[in-house]
Amino acid sequence: MSDLKEMSFADLKAAADYLEKLKSERIEDLKSQGMDTKTNKGLDDMGKLEYDIHTALFSRLMKLKKS
Repeated sequence: MSDLKEMSFADLKAAADYLEKLKSERIEDLKSQGMDTKTNKGLDDMGKLEYDIHTALFSRLMKLKKS
């Protein structure tokens, strides 16, 4: 998460958008193969990264709001 703190707003937003696209493609791929999306480690890792990115964005926005 420390690397996320150094990224710009635009980079964080772009990363969040790209990760959302990757997740949806991965879910579709797993479904087409008949695999369970709830037990896929790669998908879980993407979800954790997505959470960290959104947390970093929210934290930055709150800091801006205070100033």
